[in-house]
Amino acid sequence: MVIESFDRQFLANIADKLYLMEEVPKHELVSKEFDAPKEAPKKEKKKYIPPMNHPWRKDSFANYAAKRKHRCGAHV
Repeated sequence: MVIESFDRQFLANIADKLYLMEEVPKHELVSKEFDAPKEAPKKEKKKYIPPMNHPWRKDSFANYAAKRKHRCGAHV
């Protein structure tokens, strides 16, 4: 049997013992009883950018520098 008191508390009567009932939220973000496993922060991988004199970049840098003839040292 469920009993509602004047101060809006609910009591349950089971085998002649009274138990105080409390409302349980439908969804809890973090459990109070168990610790949530903490994930280590993911490290961002540093993107490798080859230097300007690398064989793969030499032609593209030469084209870029040729377009910028007004800059110092851009004569390639």
